[in-house]
Formats: sequence, structure tokens, C-alpha cells
Amino acid sequence: MASRNLKRWFIGFGVYVVVCFILGLLPHHGPPHFRYPGADPHVDVWNLGWPLATMIWDSRSGLHVWPFTYALFPALFILGLASLTVALLIRWVRATTGRR
Repeated sequence: MASRNLKRWFIGFGVYVVVCFILGLLPHHGPPHFRYPGADPHVDVWNLGWPLATMIWDSRSGLHVWPFTYALFPALFILGLASLTVALLIRWVRATTGRR
């Protein structure tokens, strides 16, 4: 029974990571969300990411990455692992104390 619940937690965590990844790459068309070399706020581009764009695809100059993207993705991964750890610790404490 415990291994079955553990599998559910890991499946739930995997689904969470996939949803975050999809939202992180969700494209929307409009003015650029950040400045980059050659940026023109009057020309619509593809902003990748939600709610803030982490990358921009400009058909005139290619892909541009937000400077903090390289710090943001590892931070999101660490936050996800910390969330999973806390959830599993709470579950373990409840199981060892007999509370539900």
C-alpha cells in the first residue's frame, strides 16, 4: 500500500514538472516582454514563457534569452524538489504518528 501511494506522489510530481515546463515554453504573440539588441516595441514577436517571457523569438533576429533565465530554471527545479520533499516529509510524519 505504501509503495502505491509513493508511486502516486512521484507521478503527481512528474505531472507537475511537465505542466511547469509547458507553461515555461507557452508562446504568445505580442510586443516584446524585455529589451534585447534590435528590439522594437512596435513589432510583434513570439514571447516564450508564462506569465513572464524567458525567451523571445523575433523573426528578424532569431531567439533572445532573458538574462536571468539561466538562474530561473535551476531555481524552479530546486523549488519543485523542495516542495516534493516537504510533502513527503509531512506524509511520513503523519504515517509514523498514526494521524491522517
